[in-house]
Amino acid sequence: MGAEGSPGILVSQACSTSTFSIYQAGMGVETGMFNHSWCLMADRLSNGPHATWPNPNGPGGQQLAEDWVMDNFGKDWPGEP
Repeated sequence: MGAEGSPGILVSQACSTSTFSIYQAGMGVETGMFNHSWCLMADRLSNGPHATWPNPNGPGGQQLAEDWVMDNFGKDWPGEP
């Protein structure tokens, strides 16, 4: 590619990785940190984080759970609060 010596930054920002990457590139140019920049972005949503933890006070000892991807997708539909 001929890009030896070019820095690379890994950005992991839930649900806004591409937006944040463009922001970082723009700020670098605007502040003079970069003469120019380019962004290569890819999102992988199929294996988003799924967290569970015990809840001794839950009915039947049911666990508490959180799904970063699916919980946020549920808020994308029109008419949802």
